[in-house]
Amino acid sequence: MSRRLTNKIDDIAVVWISKLERGLTEQEREELDEWLASDKRHFGAFCRMRAFAWHTERSAGLGAKYDPSNFRRGRFQPSRRMVVSGGASLAAGLAALGWYELLNGRYGTRLGEVRRIPLSDGTIATLNTDTTIAVHYSQQQRLVKLVKGEALFDVAKDPKRPFVVALSDLQARAVGTSFSARLRDNIAPSHVVVREGIVEVRQQEHPQAAPVRLAADMRAALGGGGLALSTLQSADVDRELAWQNGRISFDRETLAQAAEEFARYSDVRIIVDPALAHEEVSGLFPANDPVAFGQSVAQAFGAQVALGDKEVRLYR
Repeated sequence: MSRRLTNKIDDIAVVWISKLERGLTEQEREELDEWLASDKRHFGAFCRMRAFAWHTERSAGLGAKYDPSNFRRGRFQPSRRMVVSGGASLAAGLAALGWYELLNGRYGTRLGEVRRIPLSDGTIATLNTDTTIAVHYSQQQRLVKLVKGEALFDVAKDPKRPFVVALSDLQARAVGTSFSARLRDNIAPSHVVVREGIVEVRQQEHPQAAPVRLAADMRAALGGGGLALSTLQSADVDRELAWQNGRISFDRETLAQAAEEFARYSDVRIIVDPALAHEEVSGLFPANDPVAFGQSVAQAFGAQVALGDKEVRLYR
């Protein structure tokens, strides 16, 4: 095969990888299937370029000036010398798996970070603080495992492949909708909140049981008594999802609960005196500023605030 033809195939593969990053339409998905099936060299080039995309994404931590989005936007053409040696063995190893396997990956956020991730099908996954998801797409379904934390999914419609989010003890299934999922922690049970559309929820330990259907502004939480359903006001849903904009919303939570919630976003701990622990607080607060929260609370309850090394202490 001539070098010119090789370069042309690689260039086309780069364009497809760029399209994958922003999400494929149904027509584009069919076109990609046809292109990959038409020549085995196409799949090899696709693997090499996808391997390079993985490398650039993971290299983001190398420095503030590094911008992997240059590749995703199609402005960056990787050196073929760089990608052929690293991607050739990957292409041989993955050839039998089908290109859907290349859409899988693991994504996460650090403490206090919120990240929007465009998945290959056009779905947008927004990850809250200290969250990890594992994506497992196949020709039959789109499966996302919520390993830890909390995420919002704006799901691209694809009736042929349902979108499933698996928590440790819950499973939520949708075709095209918007919903959030939070894995059980010290503060809240595992739960699903539907912002738009319909979501079917079932307990993982009872896979044969009929699923529970949730409509917009509904919440399903799994506690000691089983699956509890509730209907929310739109304002309640907005409060549930305030973390998207770097905020924490409280509605008559105790100061002890508020301190636990702030601990999800910062390594600065709020220490609440037992005399104040059961006082209730409401409002919208910056998630990354426990000091400002402590000062506001002290003023509201006539308390004292003392700042220490990664510590905000509230007392009377």
